[in-house]
Amino acid sequence: MKNLLTILFVVSFSSLTGQSFEMSGLFTTTEINDFKNTFGYDLGYSLKNINQNRISFNFSHSIKNAYYDDIKVDKESNGPHFPEYYFYQINSKNQRFGLHINFCHYLIENDNSSLGIGSRLSYYFFIYNRKTELTHYRPYPDNFIQQTVSESVYNKKNQIGLDIFAEFEIKSVLVERLNLFSRINTGLITYGTFAHEVGGWDYPWLTKWLTINLGLRYDIK
Repeated sequence: MKNLLTILFVVSFSSLTGQSFEMSGLFTTTEINDFKNTFGYDLGYSLKNINQNRISFNFSHSIKNAYYDDIKVDKESNGPHFPEYYFYQINSKNQRFGLHINFCHYLIENDNSSLGIGSRLSYYFFIYNRKTELTHYRPYPDNFIQQTVSESVYNKKNQIGLDIFAEFEIKSVLVERLNLFSRINTGLITYGTFAHEVGGWDYPWLTKWLTINLGLRYDIK
């Protein structure tokens, strides 16, 4: 068994025609206010084989200082004709960490440039440092108004993402083996709970994301 694994490793390694490191800035956006129009960075290591395929392993980190208002209407406590209102003002410092495995197939590749398409499987971890100003207004029966301020730190872990992407690369800019690339990803990330939590934030279970990267890739071999 050990000899078989050794042979498979040698065959796999001998089929590699290149390795590279990459670093890029990223812009990502989604329908969730906590991470709309967010900036960050992406670091990666890639392996390329003779069949015009590339497998890469990446780490990404993005930060968002979010400021937004929200309103929720409660029509259950006093019936639909006498709703209660909850007005939220959110000030939140949010972070998203991601670990990614990418597979890319090159449709076009020559000495000057390349064009590829691929897919990405991701694991995400979110951190929130949130300050919430809440105004509770109840018109019936007592015209009640209450204002509160709260602060919380919490996280979302074990969130899974699946993307498809297209990538364009210009080879040997400025110096030999230093390449300029851009990549556009579109995909889904699990975010809220699968079932709605009564009294909780009504986040969707799946969220749609768009991410654009622009960066440099250095070919080791």
